[in-house]
Amino acid sequence: MPAGSTTTTNWVIRILLLLAVGILLAFFVRSRHGVRLQASKRLVFVLFVIANAYAVVRPNDLTAVAHLVGVGRGADLLLYTLVVAFTFSVVNFYLRQRELNQRLTQLARALALREAEMVNRDRGLLPQVVLVTNTATAEAPPRPAAR
Repeated sequence: MPAGSTTTTNWVIRILLLLAVGILLAFFVRSRHGVRLQASKRLVFVLFVIANAYAVVRPNDLTAVAHLVGVGRGADLLLYTLVVAFTFSVVNFYLRQRELNQRLTQLARALALREAEMVNRDRGLLPQVVLVTNTATAEAPPRPAAR
């Protein structure tokens, strides 16, 4: 086969890789990082490490899988999957950083509002607020007499 020519099987791996990247991007952009998502990411990472260890121990098997999807060598297939994993990591890091920045902004705003409120109370611009913490000490309404 001449260099640069593509066959149907070459398109299979391209479509699979592009779908994987697209699905990862859509999934992580749309969802929050909850406990279930973090657990699933850890599970996928462990499976990915096991698959890579298997590829190191049995490279001929990886080459056979590579031929099935239209890649010439198993090392090339491994490189392509590492590119997808790297893209996943970068997107994951970006989304986590964005979420942390949003939380930090909310905390800074809440702190600024609280400090401004305290300063205004000290200056007498706002009334003092008295909080009732124990309502059991307040007088209860009188009970009707028993018959």
